[in-house]
Amino acid sequence: MSSEDALAKALGKINDSLEQLTKQGAETSKQVAETNKKVAEISRKIDLNTRSIIELGNKVNSNTESIGKLLEESSTTRKIAEEAKEIATATEERFPPVLRKLEDHDLTLSMIEMQRKERNLRIRSVPESEGDNLVDYLTKEFSDFWQQDLEKEEFKIESAFRLGTRQRRNKARDCLITLRSKEERDKILNLDYQRTLQIEDYFVEIFKDIPKHILVVSTNMDKAQRQVVTKDGRLPKTFFEMTDNMDLVDIWRIKHPLEREGTFFSEAKMTWTRIDQIWVTRGMAPKIKKVEICPKTCSDHNAVKMVMKQTTTGTFRWRMNDTLFGDEEVCKKAQKTLKDYFEINMKTNVEKRVIWDASKAVMRGFLIQQNAIKKRSQNEKKENFLEKIKDGERKLRSKPKSHEILREIKLYQTQYMELMNQEIEWKIKQMRQKTFESADKCGKLLAWQIKKRQKLNTVTNLEVDGKNIYNPTEIRNCFQRYFRQLYSQGPQKDMDIEQFLGKNGLKKISQESKRILNQEITEQEIEGAIQNMALGKSPGPDGLTSRYYKVLKEWLSQPLKEVCNEIMEGKRAPDTWKETYITLIPKTETEKTQLKNYRPISLLNVDYKIFADILAKRLKIVLMEEIHRDQAGFLPRRHLSDNVRNIIDILEKLEVNINTKAVLIFVDAEKAFDNISWSFMMKNLRGMGVGQGFENGIGAIYSEQKAKFIVNNVVTEEFKIEKGTCQGCPISPLLFISVLEVLLNMIRRDQLVKGVQVGAKQYKLRAFADDLVLTLQEPESSTKRVLELIQEFGQVAGFKLNKLKIKVLEKKLTPFEKERFQNETGLTVVKKVKYLGINMTAKNVNLFKDNYEKSWTEVKKDLEIWSNLKLSLLGRIAVIKMNVLPRMLFLFQTLQIMDKMDCFKKWQKDISKFVWQGKKPRIKFKILTDAKERGGFALPDFKLYYESAAFCWLKDWLLLENTDILDLECFNNTFGWHAYLWYDKAKAHKGFKNHIVRKALYNVWTRYKDLLENKTPRWLSPMEAKAVKKLNMESKWPRYWEILEQEGDRLKLQSFEKLKGKVRDWLHYYQIMEVFKMDRKIGFQMEKSKLETELLESSTKNLSKMYNLLLKWNTQDETVKSAMIKWAQDIGHNIMFVDWEKLRTTEMKFTACNALRENIMKMIYRWYMTPVSLQKFITCLIINAGNAKKMKVHSFTFGGHAQRLRRSGK
Repeated sequence: MSSEDALAKALGKINDSLEQLTKQGAETSKQVAETNKKVAEISRKIDLNTRSIIELGNKVNSNTESIGKLLEESSTTRKIAEEAKEIATATEERFPPVLRKLEDHDLTLSMIEMQRKERNLRIRSVPESEGDNLVDYLTKEFSDFWQQDLEKEEFKIESAFRLGTRQRRNKARDCLITLRSKEERDKILNLDYQRTLQIEDYFVEIFKDIPKHILVVSTNMDKAQRQVVTKDGRLPKTFFEMTDNMDLVDIWRIKHPLEREGTFFSEAKMTWTRIDQIWVTRGMAPKIKKVEICPKTCSDHNAVKMVMKQTTTGTFRWRMNDTLFGDEEVCKKAQKTLKDYFEINMKTNVEKRVIWDASKAVMRGFLIQQNAIKKRSQNEKKENFLEKIKDGERKLRSKPKSHEILREIKLYQTQYMELMNQEIEWKIKQMRQKTFESADKCGKLLAWQIKKRQKLNTVTNLEVDGKNIYNPTEIRNCFQRYFRQLYSQGPQKDMDIEQFLGKNGLKKISQESKRILNQEITEQEIEGAIQNMALGKSPGPDGLTSRYYKVLKEWLSQPLKEVCNEIMEGKRAPDTWKETYITLIPKTETEKTQLKNYRPISLLNVDYKIFADILAKRLKIVLMEEIHRDQAGFLPRRHLSDNVRNIIDILEKLEVNINTKAVLIFVDAEKAFDNISWSFMMKNLRGMGVGQGFENGIGAIYSEQKAKFIVNNVVTEEFKIEKGTCQGCPISPLLFISVLEVLLNMIRRDQLVKGVQVGAKQYKLRAFADDLVLTLQEPESSTKRVLELIQEFGQVAGFKLNKLKIKVLEKKLTPFEKERFQNETGLTVVKKVKYLGINMTAKNVNLFKDNYEKSWTEVKKDLEIWSNLKLSLLGRIAVIKMNVLPRMLFLFQTLQIMDKMDCFKKWQKDISKFVWQGKKPRIKFKILTDAKERGGFALPDFKLYYESAAFCWLKDWLLLENTDILDLECFNNTFGWHAYLWYDKAKAHKGFKNHIVRKALYNVWTRYKDLLENKTPRWLSPMEAKAVKKLNMESKWPRYWEILEQEGDRLKLQSFEKLKGKVRDWLHYYQIMEVFKMDRKIGFQMEKSKLETELLESSTKNLSKMYNLLLKWNTQDETVKSAMIKWAQDIGHNIMFVDWEKLRTTEMKFTACNALRENIMKMIYRWYMTPVSLQKFITCLIINAGNAKKMKVHSFTFGGHAQRLRRSGK
């Protein structure tokens, strides 16, 4: 007999048995109303044989499952198998093993329930009723309740059965009822409200959305099966009134209507109870994804875990786990994977860009795999223990009296807790190590402690067309529509652009500059760009961070170099370089409900930024020569302080020239970076003659771009970008200023635009990227012409003005002229503006109050807040260095206007109060400010920092090179700059100090002149000092070291023949000779002075170099500290200065812990005892000095007092 025949025969038998059971069930259902009392007696008898019946039930379940599996093996009987499986599932769901008590009529009832399931309802925990017929009892209790909403229809129960064994009086049991029709049941279940029916103190809630259409009684379901429910154990009626009023539901019971699980196991009563619950509003219930009771681990209660669906959904953003590369084994595997990949693929004919993109995909898969392995290895043991605890609790719920199961659970809980304790101990150890090394140091840990807690950049509402939008989806759509329109291609035409640039374009660059831009990209350039990448930055769409490129630099440089050089040759860029995420950062001090007040920042892939960084470095070298010095943004050796200084000088000049009428226009462009036309930008580069290779490189990254917005951490749909420069791209600002330079040149060359006149020069504008300031005379006509030029430029380049944000300061305009200017130009005249972080008015007299005083007020508030932090002495000093110093340095570098130093004493007092926590200082201020290598604490001295910044401004006076600044600042000088600096001509010219900048700088110079230069300096130019003062000075002046020559041991002035090209005539030569003779009496500086080496010849770090120089001079009287002398006296022999230096520079570095270093510093400076404490200590010693002769006192603790006791013989 074949297997199919045998299977068919077996199925036939099964069908026969099922038919017989169905018939028996039908007959039983007819007789059940008449034999209800007999059924109750049978159920009591069955209760005596519960164990054997449970075993029978388990066998039936296993047989059912095996039959289902057997049926699934045959394709011809698949339908029957599905039905059998459905029967098994229904049986398991409706009669859980923990609750089921199998008896003869229960099997019959299960068949009835399956046959009539469309008309059945199962009611949980209906109380026992003596003497009443069950059908009549339930009909009576439920009829009035349901008929209120069934349009007074007659409610009738066709049949009703109790499930399980009979209990004591008032002990509830489940009931299965059958209604007359499916429609009647549906009407009951589809009621639009929820009500509570009380039956003998049991509250039955009817839920519309409960699965399987079950009526739930929460009270008894949360108790153990045989647990006695007392009055104290029931929830009060007021609780259900509260849940009804607040529309709350027990979410675990909603998700698990038929299950009995507990969250607390009482070992005293050996019972389970679910006393830990989560109640949520009914509206939130559909958002709950899963609710489960977790295994009990460290507490005596089980935790309840609820998982909610995300309110908004978006694309998953993968980011590389940087900690993976902390594992050497992972690094080696990654290196081998990359090496094998490139060795196989780089020799094929596939395009290098495709191979490169595929390599990133391969490594992403590798890193995801390694991260999963790492997580799995970390959590595998814990998951195993949790699963064992869960299984044990499942067994304990079925056998709550089993001590063996309880002991097994406790064993697993102990093992789990040991594992958790090990992890926690390791994390605590790491945290302590980090605190040990980094606490109270300038770094991320301290910065996190003192930073202001900012609100999250979450967009909760927007105002669009006068309507407020709160829906998250609509908010995302608004942003996408706004920026999609912003980034769409403008109306510019190529022909118009070419004609415009033919007339106004930038000049051609030199051949050397062209060679620099177009030379082949080398591995050294790529490695340098990778080295300069900062760690911790957000990656682009590929998710690979800069750590990936730093660790695998050796294997990535060569393939990336080939990709970059192919782009320069004209081939396409990798597709991943055309993708970007754009995150929105709200502008400070603006309304966050306006779309235009958000700045789009592009998150670009790191390999894209490496290529762009190489091009940017090359372009900077070229633009240094091509971009006018009026543009101070993004180029080396140009600072925003130059712009502020220029404006202050112009305001000073206009204040003196009372007949000159002028305006200062602070221009604001609307989304300047985002509106630049790509076509204009590329044609402008071509007009400059940058070369085909460089054009190819820029064209590859600025031709096709696609972006997705991140709004409230949700990624929107992709859209195209067709214009603008990415804010986040290394080369973006350089491309922007090269485009803007076309407009600035137009303004400079236009004769109708009248700038502030100083001799033959006109000062028309200053720019820092798109922050443009126009300084114009003849305000009305000049402003109109400038607006026309900007409009003409904007039509082809995409540059747009935001007239509502343009602000104007006026000088010497009458009220009538002021009003007419505003009407004619459409611009607003204001009293105060903020430019590059500096508050300005039409008069410089308010600069100190509006900037220095305002800034220090904010600092004082912060110092009061930080005083509450538990910081050590070194920690508080680090706070000053990290937070306060940068804020004040910004003002020192941009505003050199202080003629008096009184404010520094007040600031020093506030700093001292913070450092010493309001107590008396224990260490001199000079020692605190001294450098660490000289035994100090490196507390910033703000006065010295201000003076160091002043020398950075004085550098222009000393070198005489930046004539734009010099002409503006000396517009009313009588003598040359060096005449004032070296020959004290300020005494002869009293008006020299009637200038806010000149006075401040000259005061600093006079304080340090003798220290810096005690002999005639090499940089001094006697020709400039003796020259006739002109409004526009020359740029190159001979210095002493250029016009002197050595004659034996003496210096002499070169002959007239040699200096003929540098002097005007014989008279001028003899004037210089007289000056030389006078200076020779003082003597000449033969070698370069500190001022020359640290300031004049250096182009970087001038401020810090001058500060160190001034600090050394300021603290030279504290070279030998008083503490050093006292220690030598106490010990009894001299301590060499070399030993002290070795202690500070070498031996202090034995630990990374700042706390230990601080204790050593306190010991060195004898801070460990206050005078009061020391006096008490000495008094105690004198009283107890009976045996002092035998004591050998040689301790740092007692100091000189103990030695004096010993010498006195007491």
